[in-house]
Amino acid sequence: MKGNRRRTRGWCIDGRSKHPLHGIWAGMISRCHNPGFEGYRRYGAKGISVCKEWRDSFWEFAGYIGERPTPRHSIDRWPNQKGNYEPGNVRWATPEEQSRNRMANRRIEYHGQVRTVAEWSAIHGLPTSTIHNRLSRGMSPSDAVSLPSTYKASRGIMRRCAEANMSWDAVHGRILKGMTLEEATDPLAFPVKRNARGGIVASS
Repeated sequence: MKGNRRRTRGWCIDGRSKHPLHGIWAGMISRCHNPGFEGYRRYGAKGISVCKEWRDSFWEFAGYIGERPTPRHSIDRWPNQKGNYEPGNVRWATPEEQSRNRMANRRIEYHGQVRTVAEWSAIHGLPTSTIHNRLSRGMSPSDAVSLPSTYKASRGIMRRCAEANMSWDAVHGRILKGMTLEEATDPLAFPVKRNARGGIVASS
């Protein structure tokens, strides 16, 4: 009878607690479905859940996810960070990969549109790491997603903005409407609006 005793902790019976993935499986379920668990507020309270197939069967989960590549790897919800733990949305990932995943899904507003960093990256042809590094250095979201990626091009355009006493955001907004750089940096082409520091801001 002792060998068949059901354990009341760890979500396991029949020796599953000895499997190297059992703790990961149990933690995943706890943070999504146990309100008393410390991490529940970041997962279950936000509507994130574990699919019924994996909640009901540790072996289904273990068979899908496979062996843990290294001790540094953990379960990551990908490609949809806001999605559930379910087939097609989980992977093994290092801390660096998980950080890039969170960064890519950060939402940024630019010219009235709210998109993820990954979406702005595709639109402007910038690596997500470039946008992330710019934001980390304190650059405004609008500049972070719109400034050219090459140093030479960026310096040239920013020099023109400085000469015209115009913000990059104002100039880039005009370029998006089809103007050339020369037209976009001509402060006499449109009614002038200035910010509190005297700089020219976007005009219609």
